[in-house]
Amino acid sequence: INLNYRVEIARDGGQALDMMLSKPYKLALIDLQMPVLNGIDVIKQIRKQSGPNQKTKIVAVSASPKKDKAASVLNNGFDAYLCKPVELQELENLLRQIT
Repeated sequence: INLNYRVEIARDGGQALDMMLSKPYKLALIDLQMPVLNGIDVIKQIRKQSGPNQKTKIVAVSASPKKDKAASVLNNGFDAYLCKPVELQELENLLRQIT
């Protein structure tokens, strides 16, 4: 399946934040557990900035069961929540819903 997205990978939350503040993205998948800054801290910074990604669709990715984290994650500014391991079909379905 080709979803027609180009992928850029950040090595940690600090780099993810720098990337998100420097240029526009159509979509971002952000892991909740990253070194330097966790996903919640990254999205809080993105959403409070007037930069290019303030309204970008951002999906939280976590190994925690969906029912345990989904509500609090969405309340922090994420647009959706995916549990690892992420199945390609699940990702494709989510992308169709939110983009």
